[in-house]
Amino acid sequence: MHDFLISENSSKEGLTSDSVESTMITEFTRCKMSIMTKTLLIQAMHETLKTWGKTPEQICNGDCWRFATAIIKTLGGETSQSRIRSITQLGSQSHTWIEFNSNHFDPESPEGVEHPSQLLFFSRNPEVVISQ
Repeated sequence: MHDFLISENSSKEGLTSDSVESTMITEFTRCKMSIMTKTLLIQAMHETLKTWGKTPEQICNGDCWRFATAIIKTLGGETSQSRIRSITQLGSQSHTWIEFNSNHFDPESPEGVEHPSQLLFFSRNPEVVISQ
């Protein structure tokens, strides 16, 4: 059984748009990865950031779900160690990031951090409460 979760509160608009598909990293899309590693995830984060056309902060303020989904798709889909986490709170910002082996990754933290509270998005938006 795989542990790949997408919050039902997340917006799924644009997932199959040309812009998302064009950000896929060719070398990864040619071969489906059955085992994701932290090194591959970090490489995919950096390579996708180069082609996304926005700053990491801009991605974290509107395109974070699409970005996280593109990374997971690029690396061959779900794994037993990875999931997409999303927080949506009424009246405040929402954020989506990748959790892999207890580390947390988003466009502003492509190397990963140990706890989601260390993601810069949550520093800028303290009203968004992180739940486990």
